[in-house]
Amino acid sequence: MITRYLSQIKSSKLFRIFKIQFSKYFIRKKFFTNDEGLSQYNFYLPYENNKKGVSAFIRMKNEEQKIYYCLKSIIDVFDEIIVIDNQSSDHSLKIVTDFKQEYDINNKIKIFNYPFRVARCGDENESTPENSIHSRAYYDNYALSQCSFKFAFRWDADMILNKNFRSDFKTFLQWVNQKELKVWKVKGTTVYRNLKGEYFLANSHTYGERRLYPCSYLNRYFKGKKSKNQYSSTLKTSLHSDLYPEVAFFELKFADEDEFSHWSITDFKKLGRKRKTKEWETLNLIKTGNVSGNDNLIFLPSTFLIDQTT
Repeated sequence: MITRYLSQIKSSKLFRIFKIQFSKYFIRKKFFTNDEGLSQYNFYLPYENNKKGVSAFIRMKNEEQKIYYCLKSIIDVFDEIIVIDNQSSDHSLKIVTDFKQEYDINNKIKIFNYPFRVARCGDENESTPENSIHSRAYYDNYALSQCSFKFAFRWDADMILNKNFRSDFKTFLQWVNQKELKVWKVKGTTVYRNLKGEYFLANSHTYGERRLYPCSYLNRYFKGKKSKNQYSSTLKTSLHSDLYPEVAFFELKFADEDEFSHWSITDFKKLGRKRKTKEWETLNLIKTGNVSGNDNLIFLPSTFLIDQTT
């Protein structure tokens, strides 16, 4: 009874407002230290960054087929792009470096190195201490800590911005900057590429995720059970009516890559992850090349990536 009562208090709007105001005036920074004692990878998250704008932070590992298009699609939209390379063994880092030299006239791109093996989602992540340098939560919070603008957008290296709404999305980000500290949902959908280089849009794989939020310790990552991470925030999440109405980004999944290498388990049904189950099944179907008659998959031009980034 007492536990339930305390839980109700903590989840109440009044308590949330009190906690935010207390943090605002008394706790300006939250420091994070790792269990391994590597002080150069200690960091802090602020209550709030004062500089208006939106940082995109990208955690990258072996994304040489996608990272150029990822950056090309967002270079003119965000105020800052933080790229954290995590032990890439392909040409990803060189591609980012070359891209920065050729296109980054405003010095938006900041490149960092995270030279530690990060636990794979699932059992590995569950058994790794949250404050270890090998923890996915510690890694994600470290990436977030490098952002210097008021808002941060968790952008993945396999995502590209929808060209059709690029201008509107930039306006949306500017509008968000004028609002209260709040977490925003943004829609994405999955695009697959088969072994022949053909692209398919999965029209039932559209989803909204909490990807845009104030750069603050009020919203950070915790270790989740048998999952990637548990994102937690004491801030209000945007209502469905506030959700950016268009599909803002495409998430790329290629049949010639191990798209689930960051998972230690791929029985997503057992984990209760419906979206991952769909992606796993669809990618395996794409690999067979037998997609004719599948109403869920819409054939796209072979020039899809180029068209989206020019």
